[in-house]
Formats: sequence, C-alpha cells, structure tokens
Amino acid sequence: MKKSLLFLLLAIMIAPLITKAQDDKPFLIPYLKGDLFGYVDANKKMVIEPQFKFASFFKDSKEGYFAKAYLNGNEVKIYPDGKTELVAQPVFEDQSIDGGIFIFSPNTKSIDSVFMDRIKVNSADFKAEYETRKGYYEVFKKYFVLTSKKTNKMGIIDESGKIILPFDYYEIWPYEPIFNMTTHNMVRVRGANKFGVFSLNGDWALPLEYDHIDSPKEIRGKYGKLKKDNLYGYFDKSNLFKVIFPPKYKFANGFGTDGCPIDFAKASIDGINYFYVNKKGVEYYEP
Repeated sequence: MKKSLLFLLLAIMIAPLITKAQDDKPFLIPYLKGDLFGYVDANKKMVIEPQFKFASFFKDSKEGYFAKAYLNGNEVKIYPDGKTELVAQPVFEDQSIDGGIFIFSPNTKSIDSVFMDRIKVNSADFKAEYETRKGYYEVFKKYFVLTSKKTNKMGIIDESGKIILPFDYYEIWPYEPIFNMTTHNMVRVRGANKFGVFSLNGDWALPLEYDHIDSPKEIRGKYGKLKKDNLYGYFDKSNLFKVIFPPKYKFANGFGTDGCPIDFAKASIDGINYFYVNKKGVEYYEP
C-alpha cells in the first residue's frame, strides 16, 4: 500500500514536468506561402513567418530540438521560437520525389496433389501462383490465385472452384498481411494497362482505371499513392482504400518518407515547389 502511494505521489510530481517538456517542443508544420516556407501549428496558425527555402520538420537531436532550412542562401537550424543558427552541412540527403512504377511478377508453380485435394480445378488447365519469400502458393486462407494455361492470365477461385475474380488479369497481389488476409480481403489487380483494387466480397474498392497503385511493398504505414493521367494522389489502405487526395500532383512522395512524420508526405502541384500534406487531406500551402 505504501509503495502504491509513493508511486502515485511521484507520478503527480513528475506530470507537470512532462507537460512542460512537451510544451517546450511544439509540433510545428512547414507551411509554403508563395515560394517561401514558414511554420504553423495544427490549426494552421502561423508561428514562424515564411522566409525559408526547403524547410524540414522539427526533430530531436543531441544538439537540441530544431528544423533545417535555407535562409538567404545559407543552411540554418530553426528553433521553435523562430531563432536561426548557421550550420555547415547539407540539409537534405535526397530531395528527389519518387514517381516510379514498381511491378511485381510472381513466380509460378504447378499445382501438386495435396493442393488438388483441396480445390475442384483441373491441374491441366491451371497453375498456382505463390509468394516467393514464403515459397507457398496459398495466399489467402480460402481463396487461391491461379493462372489459366490457355490465356496465361490470372484470376481467383475459392475452395469449391467458384470463380471470385475472372481470369482476365496479368497481376494479382494481396495487401498485407499476405498470408492472413485481414485488410478487408483486398487485392491489387493489373489489367492490360490499368490498375485497380478488388475486394473478394465482389466490389471494386478502386476501379480499374489507374496507371499505378502502390503495391503492399511500396506502402509505408496506412497510406499509398495512385497515379492517373500522369498525376498522383493518395489513398488510405486502412479505410477501405478511400481516396484522400485525388490525382492532382505532378510529384508525390510516400507518407513517412523523406524526413516526414508517418502522417505527412511531400507533394507538388507545379512540379517545382513542394509542400506538405497530411493524412486528413489537408495541404499546408497557399499560392
């Protein structure tokens, strides 16, 4: 009992110190106004006036809590009170924005006798797809990705042999976790030239009309990119693949990459000046 009271008293004494420490490190967001960055709070209230180029988020380090940017051609550290300090090293490791397309072509393996005992298909007509890292072709608990030997196109059936997704596609890739489908049974599908996301419940979460949709290995966290007519947008994998930004950016980085917190990403409308966006669909910039 005495120990419990002691811990309670310590917690009461420490709590104000923790609050103060948190207050000393406000979460500020780089905000692009015109072609200069300042910093705003979560409500977009300006805290540090726009004056910087290539501004980053604030981070803790051995040298303190600061962000980095360029001011009048010089690299500087920025502190939460707006004060700056010159530094000597380059700010950014990589300012490139990833707009590439990654396509995975799964290996194939003939259906063996054990597999044939489970599903009602003819091994002369189909071959089974499998995920190379695991070396096993049963990618869903009760669904199976197969390739037609006649057309060399992929589809999905269940254990009874019922066709869930017709054999019209060149790539089918389940979203994580791959071997225990819990992401609403969603798969990325590639047709001849377009990508979509199909739910094994029978609906299209994202129609087969995109030039690219991030694969499971390209997504960091919950949010992925999609591309249409050479423009990029974002979707929320955890929310039934809801589009949070329609394709409108000439360049877009993944969420949580290039120095961003996991809920933020870099994007650019004009292909020249980048700014930051968050998972709620908020853009931190004004022309």
